[in-house]
Amino acid sequence: MSLDYSLLAGVYDELYGGEQALKHEAVLTRVAPEEPVLDVGCGTGLLLERVPCYCVGLDLSMEMLRVAKVRGRVEHGDLVCGDAERMPFRELSFRTIYSVTVLHEAPLALDGILRLLKPHGRAAVTMLRKRVELLPELLGKLPNAELHDDPALKDVVVVFGKA
Repeated sequence: MSLDYSLLAGVYDELYGGEQALKHEAVLTRVAPEEPVLDVGCGTGLLLERVPCYCVGLDLSMEMLRVAKVRGRVEHGDLVCGDAERMPFRELSFRTIYSVTVLHEAPLALDGILRLLKPHGRAAVTMLRKRVELLPELLGKLPNAELHDDPALKDVVVVFGKA
C-alpha cells in the first residue's frame, strides 16, 4: 500500500471526501445498487452511506472501519476487516460490487470481484488515471467491459457484468 490509511483515518474525509464523492457519483450513476452490495476498499464508508440497501464494506484498515462505524455510515449493512486480494466471502455472494481507487494497490482484487459477483450481477471499479498502464491487463479479464474516462475525475471508471 502506498499510503498508511490507518494513520489517515481520522482526517481522510476532510482530505479526500470531495474527490471521492465525485467518483462515488460516477459509479452509482453507472451501476445502480442491488442488494447484496459489496464495497471493496470501503475506507470510512463514504460510498456505503449512499447505498439504500443491504451492503457490506470491506477494508484492510481497522481504523478506517472504526471511522465508518462511529460516523454511522453503514445503516443497512456490515463492515468486514479483510484483504481485497483475499476476500473472505463465498462465491457468487453479491449482486452489485463497487471498488473505488483500490485496484492499483490490490490488482488481484479483480479476480475476487469476478468470483464473488452473482450471475447477471454488475460491478463498477475505478483506477487512478495516473496508473492507466494497468488498464490493458484489467480489460483483458473483462471482454465486455465499458470504459468511462471522465476528465472531471482523477480515476477512470470500468463497468462490467457477469452473464
